[in-house]
Amino acid sequence: MTSEINLDESLTCDECGRFGAMEFGGQKICADCYGTKCSCCPEFGREKIEED
Repeated sequence: MTSEINLDESLTCDECGRFGAMEFGGQKICADCYGTKCSCCPEFGREKIEED
């Protein structure tokens, strides 16, 4: 099974502002931000990594 992500070059990402986003979970998100977020839970935002 192959799935393809369809990005719309006229949409801007709600996270970073880059053009080329998709509608996902009520948000507009680019492929890079989607890859760095927990893809199963877009409503919770990015996971924060604590620094020592």
